[in-house]
Amino acid sequence: APDWDLERRLTARRVEVLMELPTVLDMLTIATSAGLALEQALVLVAREGQGVVARELQHVVREMAIGQRSLDQALAGMADRNGVPQLSTFVGHVRSAYAQGTPLIQTLSTQAEALREQKRLRIIEEGGKATVRMLFPVAIFILPVLFVVLLLPAIVEMLHLAG
Repeated sequence: APDWDLERRLTARRVEVLMELPTVLDMLTIATSAGLALEQALVLVAREGQGVVARELQHVVREMAIGQRSLDQALAGMADRNGVPQLSTFVGHVRSAYAQGTPLIQTLSTQAEALREQKRLRIIEEGGKATVRMLFPVAIFILPVLFVVLLLPAIVEMLHLAG
């Protein structure tokens, strides 16, 4: 049971990361397009953001502030800790753009749009699963009542005709 609960919590955390990541990317895009450096944008988003990804960014900022790790290493650590492929992709793009000195605005906005599309598809997929899950309660609880409501008057009528 503890392993099952831990796995359930881990899955829920990964879903939270996936759901929050587009918003964080948008915040980073806005901050960098306003002229902030990547480090400054991360500090701002970590301070103003809420959720799992913002807490992870706070951890990254804290590691950089105390000199424990460089930005590159702290972001890589964040990706390794969470084990979410989309977060790892984001970190990879940010690390390469930071190392090459290229602007992040286009990269971040493209990634945010792609993640939003994945989020939309995930919601549609969950909706499809809900339809299948509702089939069993409908078959057990609603159909028998419907048959009673429809067939009982017919049976009573047939008994009156026969008698």
